[in-house]
Amino acid sequence: MCGLCLPHCPTYARDRVETASPRGRIALIRQLAQGASVEGAEAVLGPCLGCLRCELACPAKVEYGTLIDQARARWLPPTWLQRVQLRAASRPKWVRFALALLRLTPQRLLPRGWQRLRLGLPAARSSAARRPPAMVKRAADAILHPGCSAGVDRTAQWALVALAARADMHVVLAPERCCGALARHAGDTQLAEQLAEQLAADHAWQSDTPVPQLIWASGCLRHCQQSLHCPSTARDVLSWSVETLAERLPKLKWQDCKRIALHVPCTQSTMGDGNASRALLAKVLGIDLIPLRGMGCCGAAGMRFLASEHVCEPTSDSLLDAAAAHGASILLSSNPGCLTLLRGRAQERNMPIRVEHVFTFLASLYGDPACPV
Repeated sequence: MCGLCLPHCPTYARDRVETASPRGRIALIRQLAQGASVEGAEAVLGPCLGCLRCELACPAKVEYGTLIDQARARWLPPTWLQRVQLRAASRPKWVRFALALLRLTPQRLLPRGWQRLRLGLPAARSSAARRPPAMVKRAADAILHPGCSAGVDRTAQWALVALAARADMHVVLAPERCCGALARHAGDTQLAEQLAEQLAADHAWQSDTPVPQLIWASGCLRHCQQSLHCPSTARDVLSWSVETLAERLPKLKWQDCKRIALHVPCTQSTMGDGNASRALLAKVLGIDLIPLRGMGCCGAAGMRFLASEHVCEPTSDSLLDAAAAHGASILLSSNPGCLTLLRGRAQERNMPIRVEHVFTFLASLYGDPACPV
């Protein structure tokens, strides 16, 4: 193994330890497959953030993501408590209920990871302010699958619907369903496949014409595309927006004195189009933003940041520090987990940076009342 992936691995960049790198983890997986003791495997496999930046850098195209998922399922399966959490997270109604309770719970009573989640939640808005514009009944130009994270920030999805309406397009919101990506990355392959089957059975996937099926979180895209149950029409929502939506939107010109920083989620780079956010802002707003580097990954890693704050803090801080050095007062991203972690960590550090979803930010510039600036 050549080791070209090492500079791209956030956990290796943080610890500078060979075992905390893709090459070190692959070597451990090989030893485990040959019957070596599993003692110490958790300390090596557990901290991996699953960003898959190593896959992009690998000249041999080693499918590290598949290896780490299979290794966790075999040698590091989720505990009973983690399985309960995964099943709760896979039910959007339970997620919304849990978040409502979280908002009501005093900050001091929460574990540190949950304190950060509470800080990272967007401000609650009235149902009237959040409601998307009324649409004339017509055939859908695309169907948006909000996933299980819809309850975290529904406003961003309604912002996309509003932007599509301005472009004379009709985007339909499908029922909230979990695709199973969280369970797959946590090692619960049975639950992952079960949720994928339920998603594929949803009527929104069934159509006489190939309507684009937009996947909201890029972390879910890989799971949907690799599953045998999901159709080939599954698309990354940002890539679709650049190719289809941006050309129809009225062009704007950013003249505000505020500086903007751009964070590209790891999954957007490895599973979608890493240049999509930048291209969308360039086409619609006329600005070309260079993505922040930092350690690369923000550290959210699905729900992992709730229990492993010591793992995610250096990586999230590196991005926020890069934004501050850039003089930015606005930080844009596109994944629910990344947005929640970065927003919460910025508030913990009392940094004057507003963290927003790309769609929410753009809709606010058009004066959408659902997305106030």
